[in-house]
Amino acid sequence: PPVAPLGRLEALSFLASTKAPWRFLELAKATQSQVFRIRMPLPLDLFIVGAPGLIREICSDITSDKSIQFYTPIDAVTGGPNIFTRSSRDPHWKTARKKTALAFSSHEVHRMNRICHEHVDNWIKTFLGPIADTKQTFDPSHEMAKLTFHIIMESAFEYKATDAEFEHVNKHFEIALREYSTKQALNSLRKVFGRFILEVQRALASCNELITFATHLLKSYHDNRSKSAQNTVIKLIDGLE
Repeated sequence: PPVAPLGRLEALSFLASTKAPWRFLELAKATQSQVFRIRMPLPLDLFIVGAPGLIREICSDITSDKSIQFYTPIDAVTGGPNIFTRSSRDPHWKTARKKTALAFSSHEVHRMNRICHEHVDNWIKTFLGPIADTKQTFDPSHEMAKLTFHIIMESAFEYKATDAEFEHVNKHFEIALREYSTKQALNSLRKVFGRFILEVQRALASCNELITFATHLLKSYHDNRSKSAQNTVIKLIDGLE
């Protein structure tokens, strides 16, 4: 693949910024290729792939664990190893994947779709309709994230979250993910000297907030006397050893 016209330090800087997606588009035009290489101040270069066919081939390649390479930094956000960051060949997590797959039976998918439709209809009636009538503007990415959060909380975790809880989780998830999955992934020294960096300490505090919310979610499920007898996601997660 062609090498992008980008300095190593410049690459490190822009990859950790919010402008990275747009910069990728600019580099694709500059290299006239959907696949290009960015030289990094690290042992390995970074390959950017924007060709759907090639992406499909990479994702279906059974000789490597893409989840390990890409999602491992999320361990810091979730408080430890998780289903996304451990090899599909790992016996424990392979069993976990098989067990949680039961939550996506046709019956459960129909139930989750019904909840999804209810939330979307309610959002249209209570939010989108009034906004359209008054010709106001809104941030669609924020609203879609909030809507998705509410749907997942109820359909997968049997929990009816509030808008305040979404704002709280969204805020801390962004802080934590930006630090651990982007900045530290590109600059390992941030992990070594984290105790002296305010942003790293702030990200650690955000991780603790997310873990606290997850603990609250599980406790609410335990205290729920009308929990579903079906194989909901949280029921299967709670049953994992």
